[in-house]
Amino acid sequence: MATDDDLPICKTCGKPLRKGDPRYRTADGESHVRCHEGPRVLVVEDDSALLELIVGVVERVGYVTDHAANGQDALRYLPVHVYDLILCDLRMPTMDGPAFYREVQQKFPEAAPRVVFMTAHQKLDEFVPFLNEVGAPVLQKPFSVEELRSTVARIVGPPSSRPRPFRRTL
Repeated sequence: MATDDDLPICKTCGKPLRKGDPRYRTADGESHVRCHEGPRVLVVEDDSALLELIVGVVERVGYVTDHAANGQDALRYLPVHVYDLILCDLRMPTMDGPAFYREVQQKFPEAAPRVVFMTAHQKLDEFVPFLNEVGAPVLQKPFSVEELRSTVARIVGPPSSRPRPFRRTL
């Protein structure tokens, strides 16, 4: 009998793919059908009301979301899911945007180019060297729902028209 160590691993959640599990096959490996629900966005924001608004807008557009109140909390999602976009506040307690980005660069380098920072501060002097170095886009708060939608769509693409590079296998 095969043990979990002998089974292929889902590229999305990291759990074993058991015989008979519905799965998608990609060039990179296989994924559980339930794990590949569509484009996925991680929202990292310490303001709970704004976090709720952003998550609501992103989900209504049709994306799957995860969310965290700071960079430290957000890091726990990165080993589990691949994100098409990470919306991250610059100023947060515990771990701010730049510290989170540095951790992402070091531990999950493929995710770093998909980070978009958000900030309510007009004066970004303390962050200018960092932002120039990494070249990540910045979404200035307050932003409209339409600005948020267009930023997400520009980077991720519309969920309904995004090509699915997966084929179902049994």
